[in-house]
Parts: sequence; C-alpha cells; structure tokens
Amino acid sequence: MSNHTNLVGLHGEYLLGTELMWPVPGPRVLLEPYLIGGKAPTLDYIVYLLDASGHRSGPFFFVQGKTTDQRPQPGDPYPIKFAATDVDRAIATNYIVSCDLRKGRGGRPQDVRSP
Repeated sequence: MSNHTNLVGLHGEYLLGTELMWPVPGPRVLLEPYLIGGKAPTLDYIVYLLDASGHRSGPFFFVQGKTTDQRPQPGDPYPIKFAATDVDRAIATNYIVSCDLRKGRGGRPQDVRSP
C-alpha cells in the first residue's frame, strides 16, 4: 500500500470523527466518537450516544471509515471496498461510512448487516 493511500485513509479518519461530532439543533452533540487508531481491519471508531447533558448514555456502535478521492458515477454509491468477512468479524452493530475528500464531508452509511 502506498504512502499516498495511507495518508488519504488517515485524512478520512479524522474527517469522519469531526463529522460525527457535528452539532444538532439545541445546540448539542449527539455522538462521541473514540478513534481506535492503528490499522484495525474492521473498526475505526467506537461511537457513544450522548444524553442532553453530554454524558454517555445507553448503547454504542462501531464505525469503519472508508476514504476515497474518486467521484462516484451518478446514482451509484461511493467506490469503496470492504469484505463481508470484515463485517462478519464485528460482534456489535456496525456501519461503514464513506468520506469524500473532494467535498471535505462524510458520506452516507453504506448498508451493512448488524446483529
């Protein structure tokens, strides 16, 4: 894997963390992402749900970020790749989210089975 590919992925990881903390009307933040770091094949973040006072409350979920600087074809999803075995390896609810570096924004979660 090239250094460029690693840097694109790292950029996407940090961009995704920022997107997950985006405030909602109130103003308050609903999610607290915790970056796992390293090269974990299945999970990049543990994401905690926050209550109205900003404290962790209730369930959490996992997020795997996939970063691209390639434009999708009209009507198609982002051109990201992941293996079903990676999804099966996760024990809890998980989402795969694309990050579009050209727009500087995260994308929509891709369909992933959750237990």
